[in-house]
Amino acid sequence: MYVLLPCSRLFVLLLSLSAFCLTSVALFSCGFVQNESGTVGYLGWHLRGGEKCQSIDVESQDGIYKAGLAFAVIAWIFSTMSLITSFVMLFSFSSAGPASFPCLSCLFLFTAMCNGLSLMSLSSSLLGDVKLNLDVGAECAIASIFIYLFATCFAIKASVGGDDAESRDRGAAEPLLDDDNSMSEDVIVTTTEKEMEDGSKIIERVTTYPDGRKEITTTTETPV
Repeated sequence: MYVLLPCSRLFVLLLSLSAFCLTSVALFSCGFVQNESGTVGYLGWHLRGGEKCQSIDVESQDGIYKAGLAFAVIAWIFSTMSLITSFVMLFSFSSAGPASFPCLSCLFLFTAMCNGLSLMSLSSSLLGDVKLNLDVGAECAIASIFIYLFATCFAIKASVGGDDAESRDRGAAEPLLDDDNSMSEDVIVTTTEKEMEDGSKIIERVTTYPDGRKEITTTTETPV
């Protein structure tokens, strides 16, 4: 019934996988933004020429930074849920029809919103007044937003197209189903003969149709 649906599922899975990787890099990278001395990310900061990422003291984290981190974590959680849902939809051909796409599009849209809100950490006082440039973490977060928005639009379009195809198939199948049902039910014909004293016969034929209608025909046969 859904010829293009497996291809749609596969494409949605690829979009979800790409956005998940970008969201993971944005959260777990040590380079969200950068300046001349080094980079700063949610996992910590890294000086140019340094060996490893240094953790950020909790005391130096303000409310804006913590809120951005919280939205980044929420985005990663829902990104994981979207990826798992897309993977399940790809192999659940019998149970996941077009109705599954609206639920997935809601996950995509909410994840994109959380990724966007995670960028509020750029205005944190933790970063100071130093001129900053976007590093790989922020760039991945922005890229994932566009991918999730595109995936949302595609999932909605796939849902509408699948519902239309289902309606057309149902409309084409219903007349055939009615014809089969009408042919499978028999018309019942009952004939009654009554002989009169003068030798004539009165034949009464009762035809009962499947819908309950009855047609009564009476004929008289006179002997020659």
